[in-house]
Amino acid sequence: MWKHLVETGFLGTDRKQIQKDQLPDTLLNSLTKVNEDNNENFFLNALSLAHYYNESGEVAHKYEGEVVEDFLEEHKTEISLQMELTYRRINKLESSTVKTKLIHLWLDRIIEKEQVIGYPLFKEAVDFGERKGADIKDKITKVLSKNTLRAFIQFNKINKNWAITPISKEGWYTGKMAERKRFLEKVLANDPGLALTLLEETWPQETLSTKVSLLNCIYENPSEELLPFLEHLYEGEYCFEESEKEKQREGRAILSKILLPFPSSKLCQETIQQLVPCFTKRALISKLKWKLNFPKEQSEGFWSEKSMLQKYGLDANGFSSYVHSIKEEDWMAYFIQYVPFRAFADALNTKEEHIINCLFDSKELQRKTRFGDTVESAFISELTHKARFQKTSTSKKLVNAFIEKRNRNIYDLRDILFTLDRDEVEELIVQNNIFRTTIDIIGYDHHSIPDLHFSYEMSKKFLLKIHSKYYEWQRRTGADVLGLVLSKEVLDDLEVLNKKVENEKPMFQTDQDSYQESLQVWKNHVYIPIKEAIEIRTLLEEEKELVAE
Repeated sequence: MWKHLVETGFLGTDRKQIQKDQLPDTLLNSLTKVNEDNNENFFLNALSLAHYYNESGEVAHKYEGEVVEDFLEEHKTEISLQMELTYRRINKLESSTVKTKLIHLWLDRIIEKEQVIGYPLFKEAVDFGERKGADIKDKITKVLSKNTLRAFIQFNKINKNWAITPISKEGWYTGKMAERKRFLEKVLANDPGLALTLLEETWPQETLSTKVSLLNCIYENPSEELLPFLEHLYEGEYCFEESEKEKQREGRAILSKILLPFPSSKLCQETIQQLVPCFTKRALISKLKWKLNFPKEQSEGFWSEKSMLQKYGLDANGFSSYVHSIKEEDWMAYFIQYVPFRAFADALNTKEEHIINCLFDSKELQRKTRFGDTVESAFISELTHKARFQKTSTSKKLVNAFIEKRNRNIYDLRDILFTLDRDEVEELIVQNNIFRTTIDIIGYDHHSIPDLHFSYEMSKKFLLKIHSKYYEWQRRTGADVLGLVLSKEVLDDLEVLNKKVENEKPMFQTDQDSYQESLQVWKNHVYIPIKEAIEIRTLLEEEKELVAE
């Protein structure tokens, strides 16, 4: 360090003259009038000019990359002025999630019409896409002209990963893991038979990690056609071994979660036989038909750590006393989450609603845990999962019991309510009078917009509920989210309510300020956001109809 300081101090002196030949020609030309005999003065002038030179900006570096001179002929036409104006309207909306959802629809319409976007809109679209997921990035690349896309790629504004590689059967054999998973997800949804053929063909060559990834894909898209293949894996490759690797245990855990929801699977049938003794009949005078009894801790047998690990891949280290007080509660909650209610009911020769009521009556399962400022039941989260992944006739009964029998948290209710079809959702809202709760669910949680459009009658009821206490929206946002789920036919009713608010004159002159404040709350927080979202959605739906024609 000291030597470095001394060497630096000698710069510009007789002891250490500067190396002029290292300076750029621009600086040397400027120093020709400076007396070179005075080393210190020459050094200080050179330093000053160099500082000025750098501050002023260097001359642009010579581009060494490939220069693309040929112009690609574009056969697609640019979007209409109306579509460009629609984009501007979307961009003014408050909720980022609403913007993203409408931009998706906007891009879909352009792709369907085989059009492209021009300047400066393509720059704005690319900037928007930089902060979004793979789906929207891929759509943006499809609405850029050939030359625009090439220029963006050449100057690293867009990389080649923006465009999703088309899924093909060849990709299953040669593609990267992400591409293979996307292909498997598509095939599982559309052709389970083909999925089975491909899995059987390549399974012996897959690594342990890859197998776990593929099993997770199957877990998200289960099919009864795959049961023989999966049961063969469960009883063979993933059968418990003392010296097994963690990935083998993990694979058995995923297989168990896939097999248990199918009553026809051997694992589900064996499990039900172990669970039946935990249910006992109540007295005839009781409204509840059954009671759930928890087994005592066992060192051996079904209700033991060893059994749970060997049969279901459940690691004892995964148990949290913060959620369930004893391991048996944790295990019972696991089985309730994955074993169908129909299987319980058939084994006990009773009705599914009796099983649901029995579970909601269990003090052990309903044990509440404090998370931050709210009190939650882990069991509710498990039932929420069941409703999402096992969409059966049971779901409506389960959701209704969920609403009736507990102090509900709106986020739990959101996860479970919108697993149902629209008509079922509307029926439960009316039956349980949870209009305001549903509005809160949709309005507060901008990141999870339900994929449905309410009927006109239901939409009108929602509007009336909002209008009756619109001043509550002073400190709230999210009304534009409602515009995505309400019927577009409700626009006329919205205008009627708007006129009604505008005509609400204050009784006294002193109330004028308060009236103006309330009017602004209605206009800016309710009326305009809902109207804009519905109108934009309507425009995009009309564009789709034009494409269809």
